Amino acid sequence: MTYVLVFPILQRYTYKHNDLIVVVENNEFVPCSERFFMKILLVDDSNTMLMTMERMLKELGYSKVLKTQSPVDAVKIVKATKIDLILLDWNMPEMAGLDLLIELKGNEKTRHIPVIMVTADGTTERVGKAIENGAEGFIVKPVNKDALKIRLQDIAESNKLGLKY
Repeated sequence: MTYVLVFPILQRYTYKHNDLIVVVENNEFVPCSERFFMKILLVDDSNTMLMTMERMLKELGYSKVLKTQSPVDAVKIVKATKIDLILLDWNMPEMAGLDLLIELKGNEKTRHIPVIMVTADGTTERVGKAIENGAEGFIVKPVNKDALKIRLQDIAESNKLGLKY
């Protein structure tokens, strides 16, 4: 007996017109938002925190999430890949998140990338330092999905990402 397996060929086209993204799969429109296309980099020395934030982002509709436990690797990733947003832990052993923020905001090629600082210490002094050095947002740990969503909306509304929610 002979079997013939037929695999459908997925034809997918993505068009962007003004602020509208249209995805067409096999001649049918697929609802989609720009969140689907955003690349978010998570930088935290805690693997548990990385996995938790990645899960929350995916639940909020962000499918392209990169993560690293190393600030040094984060710099390499940002140089090699187009990143749309960075969620950056403050306290890390290799390099402080604030130092990485200062490095990113001091570089002509990376200063445009919005950065949200994440830390367990939400004192006004720390928030002030982050904003003073170019952070677009601040989240206090433990991170919850609602706080994350609000920060992302704040950045979108300030037009830092050029996205509509």
